[in-house]
Formats: sequence, C-alpha cells, structure tokens
Amino acid sequence: MKYDALHEQLEKEGRFDQYTVPFNTSNTVKVDKSYIYLDKKWYKKLLRGFDIAVMAALGPLLNKIWYGLKTEGRENKKMLKKSGAVTISNHVLTLDSLIIKQTFGFARTYMTGAKHNNKRGLGGDILRAGGFLPLNGDFAAYKNLIAASSYLLKNGKFVHFNPEQAMWIGYEKPRPFKPGAFKFAVNNNVPVLPMIILFGRPKGLRKLLHMPRPVTVKILKPLYPDLTLDKHLRSIDLLKRAQDEYKTAYEEYYKKPLTYL
Repeated sequence: MKYDALHEQLEKEGRFDQYTVPFNTSNTVKVDKSYIYLDKKWYKKLLRGFDIAVMAALGPLLNKIWYGLKTEGRENKKMLKKSGAVTISNHVLTLDSLIIKQTFGFARTYMTGAKHNNKRGLGGDILRAGGFLPLNGDFAAYKNLIAASSYLLKNGKFVHFNPEQAMWIGYEKPRPFKPGAFKFAVNNNVPVLPMIILFGRPKGLRKLLHMPRPVTVKILKPLYPDLTLDKHLRSIDLLKRAQDEYKTAYEEYYKKPLTYL
C-alpha cells in the first residue's frame, strides 16, 4: 500500500502519533470560547435529523460494498443499555467515522476529531450536524467541549475518540494510546467501550477490482473506571487495560504476536 514504507519508518522511530496523510488547515471554522458545540437552534436540529437519516440509509450499504464490513461483539454494546460511554477505536481508514457511527449508532454517537476537519461550507455543516466535536481549540473552547461531552454522556450518548491520534491508513497494529479519552471517562464516571478495526485479505472480485481489504469490526467488552484507585490513577489504569484488550484482539485475529520494529 501507498503508506506502508512511511508507517514502517515511523514505527522504527516510535513516532506513532505523527500524521501520514496531508491535510489542509485553510478554510476551517475557528474553535474558541464562542464556538457552540451543541447548537440547539431548530434548523440545526432539522439538519441533524436529515443528516442522520441519510447516513443510516446509505452508510451500511456503502460499508458493506466498499469494505465488506462484518461486526463482532454486538453483545458487548448491549451490556451498556442506555448508559453513556466513551468509545474508542484505531484510526486506520479514511471513512472509519462512518463505520464507527454504524457500529455504535448514527444518532447516539458523537465524534471528536482534529480541528482541521472542521471546515466551512456545506461539507462542514453536514459533519457538525452528524455530531462532530472538534478538539485542539483554546482553553476556553476546551472547557466548552468538556461541558458538551458531560451533557451527552449523562444523557446516554457515546462520545468517540481516536486515542492513537493520527490516521494511518491500512495499518494493522494497535498504536500507543493518548490519555485524553480515558480522562473524559473517569471525570464523568462512565465506561470506555473499545472497538478495533481488523483487516482481512481480499479475494475473488474484491481482489480483481483492487478494492480495499475487507474489514471486520470487533466490539470489545466495556471497561469501567476502578473506583478503588486514586482518581489520578484511574485514567492510567483504564488506558493500560484498553491497550491490553487491543493487543489480545490483534493477536487472536492475526494469529501472531504484537511486536514493533
């Protein structure tokens, strides 16, 4: 694949959070203290409803045709019932946000992401209507993000993070996690619900047409903050347990130990 050599070099250097796909920082919506994360104007709600309806109608079809998507572990999501949760996944596909939405629920899931994705115009409006919560704002904006996320979690929603930070297209190995997602879970006393994207080998028509490798999404068991630990240790413990679950899922699926160059 196009990025394999770059991924290999960064893996050797231990630079797992480096962006490998170029992005444009122009034409972005400024994220500051005036930024509204959950706009409740009537026309914003109408756009959100339309956005979710379109995604719910077309998303599963697109994911099935393009990625051959299969899902395992749905029972682990059902364990949460109506509880809010911080969800996490490895960031390895250009359209993995659509897969995440389908896996956890188009209306229930809100996605955090880098502010360079927060574009002006119709595309940005559609992204925000779908539940995009930009990161990397100033301190006042970060406080607004915390308040919005807490509101969502208390109302049974999922707030999703890519704890590896940067997207590495097609990279199979789970990368070291950043602590942010786990701090959000601890501060709101909600579980972390992990999912991992796994790649199969293309066969038949998929191989002939040079389509992407088939994707299996595995939802892992929810992880709860350990209330017996001091609060500042709970997020570290959650991160470590999540990383261990990813390692196990990787080794079981690919039938090889997780090692890095």
